[in-house]
Amino acid sequence: MPKPAIVSIDVGSLAGSPVVFNAAGRATTFTDNVSTITNVVIRHFRADDVIALTGIDRDSYNFSTAFDDPRDLVITYNFGAGTNFTSIVLDNVLSGGFVFDYETAVAAVGHDFIVNTCTEATIDVGTVVEAENLNAAGNNFCFEDDATATTNVVLESFAAGDYIKVSGATSTDYNFARSFDDINDLVITYTDPSSGATNVILLDDVLPDAGPVSNYIQAAAAIGFDFMTFA
Repeated sequence: MPKPAIVSIDVGSLAGSPVVFNAAGRATTFTDNVSTITNVVIRHFRADDVIALTGIDRDSYNFSTAFDDPRDLVITYNFGAGTNFTSIVLDNVLSGGFVFDYETAVAAVGHDFIVNTCTEATIDVGTVVEAENLNAAGNNFCFEDDATATTNVVLESFAAGDYIKVSGATSTDYNFARSFDDINDLVITYTDPSSGATNVILLDDVLPDAGPVSNYIQAAAAIGFDFMTFA
């Protein structure tokens, strides 16, 4: 029996043709980091093959049936500022049914085919007057922020592979600025108009000495990777 394989699909370009992978013959884990561009077609994807994600959870992907072939599953995601686009086509895997999210894709494909490789942690911690410190060292973390709940947190050792998943607000709702105390710290704030909950997230020592950070696109460019999703 061939040994299982681990294959990165962080390849391709926005303008070029997709890179074609063949999953036949062995169980394969295809790794996808959404901080990079992915434009691929995977053929012969079967029940012992999976896609392992870094930097996002699978429910944030878009799932649909290909326009030109109803047997093909199209998986896309435009990460953050739009510089890192993911397009994965699983060739000839669908057996019918209407695909519009991960659950319907699983039902059509016939198995649970995407796994997350990050450690989930809530940042709905701290109080209005006191922040809680969390350390992201040692793992890729998916920090979850409910915009309608109070958050007051300092994230230390935040780096590529970590991200913040926001629910209940958009990127334009949040405010971004350098800390008054340290120009290398990014302060992210939001007050929910319905619940009145305040959200204060400080990313410790993630910014260079210079450069604008007044919105999400600028902040992501300054940090060097897309670090938040919004739903």
